[in-house]
Amino acid sequence: MWLDRLGSLKRLLLFVWRTVPLTPRLRSMLYWLISTKYGIGVQAVVFDEAGRLLLLRHTYKGRYPWGLPGGGMGRGETTAAATLRELREEAGLDATIQALIGVETHPHRLVIEIFYLCRAHGGEFRPNAEIAACGYFALDALPPDLEPRLRRIILAYAAAGRLPVRLNGAG
Repeated sequence: MWLDRLGSLKRLLLFVWRTVPLTPRLRSMLYWLISTKYGIGVQAVVFDEAGRLLLLRHTYKGRYPWGLPGGGMGRGETTAAATLRELREEAGLDATIQALIGVETHPHRLVIEIFYLCRAHGGEFRPNAEIAACGYFALDALPPDLEPRLRRIILAYAAAGRLPVRLNGAG
């Protein structure tokens, strides 16, 4: 029922858009009302000198606690700045961005995920309320409780040559 009303409202707003002379500000407001809203998530992909991937054990994720450092963007942040902030907050690491390696649409949530390859150059991990542990893992020895979708993305990036290491360890 509410979907019917939402569809009717959207049709009405589109009719107003087409027929009524609107100021740019009103057009912008109308556009915001009728468009789908997505969150932006960032993920840091970090390897150590041995070619192992940094993963964090999150305290709030139930079935699949292991994942990449990352999170949501703050107002006014760039995706790169948000990635470095999340890496610093969650893993205690300072880093630089090396490359944008991928952009994915989450299959079940309205989230666009941006994956950056980062090089850590300092800092020290300390467990906190959000992260219980960290570890570096070879791509052929990722933890079993890593989210399967994230495992597929990482391995696909490695197979496509987007990462500095390959599944067999050759880089």
